[in-house]
Formats: sequence, structure tokens, C-alpha cells
Amino acid sequence: MYKITLYDCNCPSCTSGVAEFYADNIIKFQKEWFKLEDDKDRKERFLKSLNGDIITDYYSDSPELNIVQEDNDAKILRTQSLHFSNHRFALYNAYHCRSDILVNGAAFSLRYICFQGKYIIVGRYRLSGVVCINNFSQGYERQCVYGNRVLKTEYHSFVDFDKGVPLYNINDITNYKDDIIESICYIPIKYFDTYEDMQSYDLSHDDIIALMRDILGEAG
Repeated sequence: MYKITLYDCNCPSCTSGVAEFYADNIIKFQKEWFKLEDDKDRKERFLKSLNGDIITDYYSDSPELNIVQEDNDAKILRTQSLHFSNHRFALYNAYHCRSDILVNGAAFSLRYICFQGKYIIVGRYRLSGVVCINNFSQGYERQCVYGNRVLKTEYHSFVDFDKGVPLYNINDITNYKDDIIESICYIPIKYFDTYEDMQSYDLSHDDIIALMRDILGEAG
């Protein structure tokens, strides 16, 4: 298993930090992440770290922040799946501003892992038929993603660009049924000091909301 440590794009502008992500296949992660990340310098740092150099994506050269780290002894201690249908989620950005989304289907895949001696609950997810609720007009909008580049999206066009005319009524929620947001890796939910603490922890709805923090990011 691999840990990828990157500059956290979700932090408020007055602070800074790093975000950790976990993947089974680092090459697959690289291919998917490179499609989403447009910072060439960040990509170069990733490749140098992947090739064995100690390189960070932060204002520090600490080996603990090396971008790509592998743990051959990492363990998946437990797995869990959660599914929601026709569900409304209240998401929050870094400034605690709220944005509500509706989803036709939400699938969460959770892992309880031990990586480099740390006990962590991580998760990845896929939202289908996802749409943002405009709280001012009470209409609907496409839900874009604004945080760390670890979410891939599938959207259909609302406009015929050749004719310059709309194809659909954007206020009709059924026209968002094919919109998808999906994570490309496992994202940390919570860290624990011991195995017992992790096993006894009751996962909450707030934890699931926190897992989706990269949708709104800092100020989405």
C-alpha cells in the first residue's frame, strides 16, 4: 500500500498543511491524478519521489512528508460498505459555509488499516446522479469539485455548442441523473493511537461528510 502526501488545497488562505491519500496501485493513482492535476511542478516532484528521491510538496524537507511512501507491511484490518439512495448531504467548505447536494446513489468503501504503525479509517466514494441545491432560488445546479485533485467527474453537456442553444432545462433534476463524482484513492477519515481505539469507534454521519471534503475544498 502507498501513502501520497501532498500540499492540502483545502486549507484556508491564512493557513497551510498537507493532505494524505492512500492507494493500492501507485501507477494507477499516478495516471488518474495526472489527468486531474494541472500543476507541472507538482507532477515533477511526484515523479522524483516515485523514483526514490526524498521530495516533499510542502515547505519542509522532512522525510516524513516524502510525497510517495510505500509500506509493504501495511494491513487492511477490516472493510465496510455504506450505500445511500435518494439522499441529501450537507457539505461544508473550509470556512464552514454550507452547500447541500442531492444524490440518486452514494456508495462508500471504507477500510480500517494499519500503515507505518498508524491506525487509520480511510474511505473512497462514488456519487451518482449528484446535483447541487441552490439555496437562494431553490433550484438545481451542477455540482463542480474545488478541492484536492483526487476526484474525477462525469458530466454531460447542457449546451449544443454548434447551434449555441441549451439541450436541457438545468432546473429539471432528472437531467443530472448521469452526473458522477468519484474519488480516485482512499482518503483519511480518522486517525487512532491503538487498534482497540479504532475498532471501538462508532463511525458517524459527520465522518462521512468529512470524507467528501474535496468536493467543496477551501471555498467551493
